[in-house]
Amino acid sequence: MNQKGLILVFVFIIMTGLAAVTLGFLYMNAVQLKSGGYDVQSSEAFWIAEAGLQKYMFYLKDGTYDSTNHPNLNENLGNGNYLVTSSYDGGTSTYVLTSTGSVSVISRTITESAVVGNVYPDAFDYALFGNNSNNKTLTLNNSGGASNTIEIVGDLYYDGNVVVESRASVTGGLVYANSVSGAGTYTAAPGSPSPMPTYPVLNTIYNDLIAVAPLVSNLTLNGSADLPLGGTTQYYRNLTVRNNATITGPGTIVMTGTVTLRDDANVSPNVTIIAKGTVNIRDDAIVQSESIVYSQSNITLRNSVNVTGSVIALPNKTVTVQNNAVLTGILYAGRVNLINNAVITGSVVTDRFSSNRINDNVTITFSQVSLPSTLPAVLGSSSTTVTPQADWNET
Repeated sequence: MNQKGLILVFVFIIMTGLAAVTLGFLYMNAVQLKSGGYDVQSSEAFWIAEAGLQKYMFYLKDGTYDSTNHPNLNENLGNGNYLVTSSYDGGTSTYVLTSTGSVSVISRTITESAVVGNVYPDAFDYALFGNNSNNKTLTLNNSGGASNTIEIVGDLYYDGNVVVESRASVTGGLVYANSVSGAGTYTAAPGSPSPMPTYPVLNTIYNDLIAVAPLVSNLTLNGSADLPLGGTTQYYRNLTVRNNATITGPGTIVMTGTVTLRDDANVSPNVTIIAKGTVNIRDDAIVQSESIVYSQSNITLRNSVNVTGSVIALPNKTVTVQNNAVLTGILYAGRVNLINNAVITGSVVTDRFSSNRINDNVTITFSQVSLPSTLPAVLGSSSTTVTPQADWNET
């Protein structure tokens, strides 16, 4: 082979090597670009998932979603979309949220839980709040023998003097009062609470419904009878529900007269009962969660009834809880009469107490989670709190 041939072979080998290097470089560059693109899409998918999570929490805060309406949220955002699903635990008012953000074929999924509640008036931060407009001393007293006890678990606020007699106790909290004395169990607060609670003022929203109620007849439900409200407001004069009869919510019933629920009557969740006259709940009747019982007159819970929700009477009227009656939620009234094995879990807010004392086997336990998830409209508007928990995670 002559010299020119060798040069051509040599040039060919060099060109082939350069081509291989160039192709390798281009391939590696393409791989890096593709990998970089995946990284960008992955980052976008993550932040889209986070945006979906925050959007869902916003809807929980503004009331768009709640315990009875918390659907999936599926929306487009930027170059992708998010899908947020939720589950709800009514016992702790906790939502568990799962948000998946997707861009092209890339997905990222994150989870976080959030506790949703209402900001109640400060008075409902106590197991027992007493406004004491009549300037009397409150006595926690047991006159029924050594087996009887008065138990208050949580903070007690009373704008006056408190006497805690033997077999009475205030535990799990402090007694905020001008003075506290007696042979019972208690811990006096070292000073005034902060913030200083005030007695809530009712608005007229329920009274307005009574004022415009049409002339209507009485209604009696007996045995297997059921009144389905279907989200409506219905009006009656006097209402009697007895012998296992039921009212099925959600909805509102407005009475220009009285209400009697007795003998295993059953009111389903999310029913509001508004009455001009007295309300008598007795003899194993049941009122279920998130319900509201309101009266312009007196309310009585007695004889092994079980009420979950809100019981509210006008500031100059009395709510009596007695004879093994159980209330879970809030009690608000001008005067309360708590006697004979009454059990309340939640919060009691009142101006004054019958005979300025609590007698005979009464238990009041403050429980934040037992307060209704929605503040009754008659107590004013409330702001919803959404508190993310420290369990954020990417799955």
